[in-house]
Amino acid sequence: MPLTDIKCRALQPAQKTYKASDEKGLYLEVTSSGSKYWRMKYRFSGKEKKLAFGVYPEVSLKEARDKRDAARKQLQEGLDPSHEKKLFKLTKTLNAENSFENIAREWHQKQTARLTARHSDYVLRRLAADVFPHIGFRPINQITAPELLAVIHKIEKRGALDIAHRALQTTSQVFRYGIATGRAERDIASPSQI
Repeated sequence: MPLTDIKCRALQPAQKTYKASDEKGLYLEVTSSGSKYWRMKYRFSGKEKKLAFGVYPEVSLKEARDKRDAARKQLQEGLDPSHEKKLFKLTKTLNAENSFENIAREWHQKQTARLTARHSDYVLRRLAADVFPHIGFRPINQITAPELLAVIHKIEKRGALDIAHRALQTTSQVFRYGIATGRAERDIASPSQI
C-alpha cells in the first residue's frame, strides 16, 4: 500500500534501520536516530542500484515521487539515473569553474605582472562593476554575442562610451585567454562577432 504524508510523519525510529515502501521502487529509509531518507531501488544492466532523493520532510512525498518518475523515465530511455545525476553534478561544477568571472580573474592574475598596479586595479574594477554582474556567473562557452552586446549597451546608455569600448576590449582578451586554455571556442567580443 502506498505511503501517505500522515504515514511518513508517523514513522518512528527502531533499533535498526528499516524501510517503509511506497511504490515503483520508492521507499523511505528510517534510521535508528530517526532520520528519514528517500531512496529508490532499481535495476540497470542486470545490477541492483539505489538512488537517493533527499531527506523527509525537506523533500515531500510528492517531490520524491516526481523524482522517482523522472528516474524511471531515464531508465525507459536506456539511461542510468545514478550516472545521469553524477554527470549533472560534474557539469554544474565544471560550469561554475569555467564561469566568465573565474576565467577573467585568472586572466587578470596573469596580466598583473605586465601592468602597473593602478591600471591592473582599474581593469578588475571595471569588470566587477560592469561585466560580472550580468555575465560573470555564466559558463564562458555558453555566453552569446547578443548577451555581451546587451552588457556593452548598458554601459553606453549611461554615457560611458570609453568605458564601454574598454570593457569590450577586455572581454575580448578574456575570451581569447579562454580559447587558449581550452575553455572557450570563440571570441564573441571580436569586431567580427559584434
